[in-house]
Amino acid sequence: MKYSKILILMLLLLNHVTMAFAFSPIPSDITGHWAENTILQWQSEERIKGYEDNTFRPDNAITRAEFIHLLHSIITIKQNAIVNFSDVNTSDWFYEDISKAVSNHIISGFEDNTFRPNEMITRAQSALIISNALQLPTNTTNGTALKDDSDIPIWSKNAVYAMLNAGYISGYEDGTFRANQNMTRAEAISMLDRIDKSNTLHKNEASENDIIENSNENSIKINMLEPGNIDNNQKTLKKIVWENGDRNLYTSNEQNKNTEKTLIITKDNITEFYGKTLQYTTVKIKLEDISMELLNIKFTGNVEIISDIQTDKIPTLYLKGNTKIKHLTTSTPVIINSENNIIKTFITKAETTISGNTQITNLKCYNKTTLIDNTTITDTAQIFSNITTDSNTQINTIKMIPNTDASISANGIINKINVNGKGNISYIHLGENTNADINISDFAIVENITLYENTQCHITIKNNAELNQLLSFSHCLGSTVKNNGTVHSIIVLNPETISVENATVETAILQNITLISYPKKLQYKEGDTLSLSGISLLLEYQNNITQVVNKLEDIAFYHIQTSPTHNTILTAKHHNTPIKIYSNDLYVYTNFITIEGIEISTVDTEHFQKLIQQCKTILNDTLIKYAEEKIPVGKYYVTENDFISFKDILFLSEKLLQKENLTQQQIQNQYNILQSALHDFEEKRILSEKVITPPELSINNTLPQYGDENVIFSIENIQENTMYYYTLDGNEPTSESILYTEPVTLLPPQSTSESSITIKAIAVQYNICSAISEKTITYSAALPIEDIMLYRLKIPMIGEQTTSTVQSSNETQYIIHSFCWKNAMNTDEIVNSFEPDTIYTAEIMLKANKPYAFQNDILPKLDIIDTDIDISIDKERSNANYLCVLVTFEATPPIPTEELAEKELNYLLEQNINISVLDTDIPDFEQEIKEFCCEAILNSAQKIISKYWTLEFDVLGYFCGSSSIGITGKFTIISTIDPSIAFTSPNYVDISIPILSNTLDN
Repeated sequence: MKYSKILILMLLLLNHVTMAFAFSPIPSDITGHWAENTILQWQSEERIKGYEDNTFRPDNAITRAEFIHLLHSIITIKQNAIVNFSDVNTSDWFYEDISKAVSNHIISGFEDNTFRPNEMITRAQSALIISNALQLPTNTTNGTALKDDSDIPIWSKNAVYAMLNAGYISGYEDGTFRANQNMTRAEAISMLDRIDKSNTLHKNEASENDIIENSNENSIKINMLEPGNIDNNQKTLKKIVWENGDRNLYTSNEQNKNTEKTLIITKDNITEFYGKTLQYTTVKIKLEDISMELLNIKFTGNVEIISDIQTDKIPTLYLKGNTKIKHLTTSTPVIINSENNIIKTFITKAETTISGNTQITNLKCYNKTTLIDNTTITDTAQIFSNITTDSNTQINTIKMIPNTDASISANGIINKINVNGKGNISYIHLGENTNADINISDFAIVENITLYENTQCHITIKNNAELNQLLSFSHCLGSTVKNNGTVHSIIVLNPETISVENATVETAILQNITLISYPKKLQYKEGDTLSLSGISLLLEYQNNITQVVNKLEDIAFYHIQTSPTHNTILTAKHHNTPIKIYSNDLYVYTNFITIEGIEISTVDTEHFQKLIQQCKTILNDTLIKYAEEKIPVGKYYVTENDFISFKDILFLSEKLLQKENLTQQQIQNQYNILQSALHDFEEKRILSEKVITPPELSINNTLPQYGDENVIFSIENIQENTMYYYTLDGNEPTSESILYTEPVTLLPPQSTSESSITIKAIAVQYNICSAISEKTITYSAALPIEDIMLYRLKIPMIGEQTTSTVQSSNETQYIIHSFCWKNAMNTDEIVNSFEPDTIYTAEIMLKANKPYAFQNDILPKLDIIDTDIDISIDKERSNANYLCVLVTFEATPPIPTEELAEKELNYLLEQNINISVLDTDIPDFEQEIKEFCCEAILNSAQKIISKYWTLEFDVLGYFCGSSSIGITGKFTIISTIDPSIAFTSPNYVDISIPILSNTLDN
């Protein structure tokens, strides 16, 4: 009989386990387990094997990737899909399994665009995956709902009930399903066994399933049937290899094939392959500091560009003729220059420039990538890093991956930019004449979108998505924003250029103009036209927004004016005058215009007087800054020397105008001096702003141990009328961050490796923010778990008082924090003495001197000397600092002695021996009456004493009355543990036995 071969990967998680072909004995830890029969059946069929210590560990968990791989061992899916999960790479051993599952809509991953292959799979997740694979009809509760129905996630509820109704999965005896609990090995085997026997899925049959023992203890190789690719004529074995913790997947013959099918191309042998089709699985092109050329070469496999040298010069790889590449990866910086060549899949793992006429179907950018010339992406570009494009490039769809270095500086044609999945994107910059539809969804957060001149964009923000800032310098009409999520800020130069739903639009307010470069020409002849070509301006707006204007035709769009204007016909009056560049009250001057051959014969003081008045106004609006003197907020100030120097030049200019017979040259010379002084004075003036003292952060421990819950940060020397805000995630704080009100106790990171928390804080006073204060707290890694041996734990004896006689063998690592006895049936009750017929639990709380990685599936070994009792760990109460050990057993009787016998008998005699009324006929003979009464007495008395003692009653005499029988005798109590221990009452005991009147034969 043939069986479907299902490889149970989770049985082989430890890479140091050695497997063998020999007969496997029954595992020591499955006896009595609910899945024992299924495990034994599968083991007898050699479908699974346990560990070398003869354990099976049925209650250990299984990862998501391993579960998907198990599923593919019993179903057939030949179609593959492109996997877009950010944590799944083509080199991963499970990539093909996940690809097939995606193609058949069995899995879809998480909202943050991850699959989390190494996380443990929950029962709810496994139910949904199997339900999708089986294409079960959706079900709600049929009949009685599970007791924990409310705990089942909404997305999995129909699948859970569908699986339950189909009988493929079961709940627990208490009526719960425990949807969020990790699925165990036993549960996975049980479920797969039901599906395997139901013939629901197509089964791949084979006659063998080899598990090969490797002499290297760090390597285990397991052969399995390749899922979904088996025919009756040829069965391909697939191999999973664990080598030092890493897993690789390949067919049994593929390893040698791949070795033979890897080609290295260098500058020395490149010409050998011109005009050929290279049917190699992998081709590595090794570049040096010179360029290489691929001429009429077709690559059917994977091509990787590598280099063994480091150089500042980036080489170029030329694709010429009919060169075609199916799959190209750059692992070293390179420039790709193409002549109408086609690349199906292009992955950039190093800085890459793509030029020429390159046609790419799909692009993945893991490093800085630049597209120039006529590069075209016909399908999708997935962006994990920065991508820059020029005006001739074309991209169909860009998919930005959140929480990576993804960013865009784009020109050219882009149809769509999609940002989805939980996480942040830093910026999207669309240059001149670049139009695109931008869609933000699925908890994505885009920090900045900037639109430059002549750009039209349609932005959609869906539910649960955010856009922090949209800047538009575009003067192209028709841009739109459809906001169903959150938009924090929209600032545009011209509100008429954009239509916005559910968000507020601010108009950009110019706050400063800086001249970056002067006009190229300042020397003219009279009658020439003025050219402003070469002027470059830096415009500063609110919220630290800046824009550089390089084009003359854009100056007016930014509401900038010049005097004189561009193309003004120059005359003598323009000689030795600057060009004023201004917007409202903001202005800046260029150097002076000079006009050759001008002879001045007239005197014009009007222009000079206006300049003098302008200088007076500025001087009166400027204060002198003396040493530590504080200047009022909003006032301009300069040093005393600068103030006096400018005042003196102004004074000389006024004195000059009071003279008679002034020449034009005198006025012009002084005008030039004053104009230059004014320009210098304005540059030296400083606007006084209120300076807020940054927060003074105080932390009681900047290098805490793993799991330390006593790390506190506070802000010292708090100022009046000041609010303090902070962040703990490394982001810069704003007035919308967490408000500081009192010292904060930090929650330690959950990671067991070294990790840190960065605190950033600001002070805000009168809407003015201080500089950011920052401190980082680094938590040490969790220490490895060490074994604990508990000893001197005494078994409780009935009648004794409770004691705390337990010790730890390695008190340098663990100390006894607390110890108490509890009734096992009522763990809230602490007992002080032990009673018979009762089960007790010793609760031992161990405190670690340093935090340890106490996890559900990584617990220290515990030994208890000279005891054979049940030991367990209370996982809910155990953490990095405490380990709760539970020891459960029934109290034992004390060793019998005559003193204990006397004590037990005295207890009996102190009680009321309650004998029920006898309603049977009393025997006629004296001996029979004695025996009859003795039996009645012993039956009642035995109920009073402990089960560890038995009684005898020696009758001395009796008296029969109308309603009772009086009997006299002595009790003897005997130990059931040691019958040689006995005690007889020294005095006779009188006992009355009530009877019915008609039961005594007169």
